[in-house]
Amino acid sequence: SESQGAILKAEGMLAGVADLLLLLPTDTATLLAVEMKTDTGRQSPRQKEWQSEAEAHGIRYEVVRSFDEFKELLTEYINQHERRNQRN
Repeated sequence: SESQGAILKAEGMLAGVADLLLLLPTDTATLLAVEMKTDTGRQSPRQKEWQSEAEAHGIRYEVVRSFDEFKELLTEYINQHERRNQRN
């Protein structure tokens, strides 16, 4: 609703920013940004703009549509992070 949106904005919510940010670097990304969507959900123009900016700065951005997809993504990404740390 509009009132919920106003509350989030007042609390510092930024339009377009991904739902989840995982602040772990890998060899190919500075961090992981995850946008959660339903099967039919679509990114807003502001979300697409934020995605482009994020990717231009080395951020991996993924849209996921199920909890299983989310678990697979996190497992793969965290494993990449751990492999990076083992070498450094």
